Amino acid sequence: MKINFLAATIFLGLSCASTSIVFAADQWLSFSSEQKSRITSTERLTPIRIIESQAYDNAAAGGLWLPLPDGRRIYARTISQNSQDNDHWTFVGSIPARKQSVVITFGRNAVFGSIPVGDNTSVRIVTQAGKLYIAERLPKNIALDRLKSHDSVMAPDYLIPPKPPLSEQDLQHNLALVMQAASATTPAVVDVLVGYTPGLVRELGSVDAVNTRINYLVAVTNRAYSDSQVNGRLRLIGTQQVNYTDSTTDDAALKDLTEASGTSSLATLHSTRDTQGADLVALLRPYRANQGACGVAWLNGGGLQSYNVNMQGSGYAAVSDGTDEEAGNYCEDITFAHEIGHNLGLAHDKADSGPGAFTYAYGWRQTLDEGSFNTIMAYTADDQQRVPYFANPRITLCNGNPCGDVNEADQTRALNITMPIAANFRPTKR
Repeated sequence: MKINFLAATIFLGLSCASTSIVFAADQWLSFSSEQKSRITSTERLTPIRIIESQAYDNAAAGGLWLPLPDGRRIYARTISQNSQDNDHWTFVGSIPARKQSVVITFGRNAVFGSIPVGDNTSVRIVTQAGKLYIAERLPKNIALDRLKSHDSVMAPDYLIPPKPPLSEQDLQHNLALVMQAASATTPAVVDVLVGYTPGLVRELGSVDAVNTRINYLVAVTNRAYSDSQVNGRLRLIGTQQVNYTDSTTDDAALKDLTEASGTSSLATLHSTRDTQGADLVALLRPYRANQGACGVAWLNGGGLQSYNVNMQGSGYAAVSDGTDEEAGNYCEDITFAHEIGHNLGLAHDKADSGPGAFTYAYGWRQTLDEGSFNTIMAYTADDQQRVPYFANPRITLCNGNPCGDVNEADQTRALNITMPIAANFRPTKR
């Protein structure tokens, strides 16, 4: 069913009086003929307008034509068109000769998306301060994880929690969950609650834009699961603004989030987790260089601990999002999936991490003569480019190469074990 938006059309970034844009009958996205692109420290932003209702109709009819700033158009065939709630829907599409998926999430007054344009690069649709742009990363800028992989001074983006008590009954319960999931035809559903700060509202322009952004990040994560052949998905069960600062380090934010109680500004996330039955909780903040990295999460099962339902007490992550223009660094859209991956027992590549919940729960990266890559959980080295997949040796989406190693990097196998357990961290309330 088509979502009943307050307005059938989203006009962001441009006013009707200030542009001479004329839409064709089936055109859903157009560039301004009057407002020019602007360059920031990390990207080129080109103002656009979107007719959401036309995008919905086009997607339902089979796909979307995606105009690019260089004048090209790319056609994305509809894979799915799903409504997250009455305010948001997501288009997932495939482009011929491109292995990566298109993901675009529409809200009442905001849109976010990623469009692969070749050579493992993408342009993005972004909403900033209530205005809509096509964003192209500048070649001179690199994502923060690449900086981290070459800087031993920076702390890793995970912490290993204390080992929880584990009885024989707990072990039998875990085994039953995994055995049940192995024969299930439906994916394991992990419920996630996302808190966000007032700073993120200021950054994006409205609460609606933040909620659209969060729905998009969850959609990106779920598409990565699907493309990686993971039999599991996240379900966003709620978002909540909390009066927390953006200036603390990631480690401090994770500690505050985990230990919040009483009158703490983050305590409401704990109570909402209880009432809504959230298995995992993430705190989303705008990225600032002083935070240290792009986020930090508890690596449940880290150090080859047995992943079990008693780890629900460390089902927390602090995630940074977006760009620090002054520092010239940014966090990728896949960061949310990366940090949640730690909660689900996944480690980085073996060169940059100790083990996760299993000996094969490492990310995978390869430096090749052509087509070097790193998967979602692996840090970038040399001239590798990120591919939006979890390590899986049975798929060859990584520039035609296997995306993992059967002994070292098979995170799909790991997730198919840990996600059914994490889905039982808290009783489902829906």
